[in-house]
Amino acid sequence: MTVRPGKPRMGVVAAFVTDGGELELHRLVAAGPGGWWAHLGDNQVDPTPGLVHVNRIVGIAEAAVRRPRAVDQARAMLRFGAAAVRVASRRRRERTTGSTRR
Repeated sequence: MTVRPGKPRMGVVAAFVTDGGELELHRLVAAGPGGWWAHLGDNQVDPTPGLVHVNRIVGIAEAAVRRPRAVDQARAMLRFGAAAVRVASRRRRERTTGSTRR
């Protein structure tokens, strides 16, 4: 599969680098705040979307653009919400305890 520079947008297959340095290809299903995208693999067994920041996206694969299913977009919104709650809880804990643990 060929990957070329391109702008991330809903329905495209994006190539991105994971925290472990691996290259992955997943379809972008929803844009979130602050440059975050929810993604799913086309043949992914787990229906939970992953999150990737635009800074980690290295290109767009030459694959058919597919509009994400409504259920996948809804799961993506729930995933963004869960991530926001985790970040807010961590920040609150850091303010009250002075801890910077993750």
